Amino acid sequence: MASNARLSRRIDPIAAGWGGLVASLGPILSTAAGWPVRLGVVAATFGLGGLLAGLRSPGRRILHAAAAAAMGLLVHFGFVLLTRLASLVGAPDGASVAQDGSAGWLKLAIWCLAWAMAGGLVVATRLDRHRTHRR
Repeated sequence: MASNARLSRRIDPIAAGWGGLVASLGPILSTAAGWPVRLGVVAATFGLGGLLAGLRSPGRRILHAAAAAAMGLLVHFGFVLLTRLASLVGAPDGASVAQDGSAGWLKLAIWCLAWAMAGGLVVATRLDRHRTHRR
């Protein structure tokens, strides 16, 4: 229980949540697209999500960007589960987490994490450097 309290002090859930929500739009909107389009859309949304999470948190910007990536993937996974449940009651077939196999999903998850952290890194280098020069 103590480690959960320490982790919650270190990660702002609002920053991770909003960044993850923005990031999750990429894999949700590009579910039916081919890999080149999907990777481009996911790079843009996860980069923006990491950037927003980094902007919201004054410290530990890259950690917040990684948390936003995890939240984005979690929201995407929840979306996939909902579409699968809807297909059980007669809706068209839903999205698949592993539409290209588990190796494809793992590659997508690593790609998402890399772009979210890149967004957090942009904020960390630009804002932290700006604050250092002002002092």
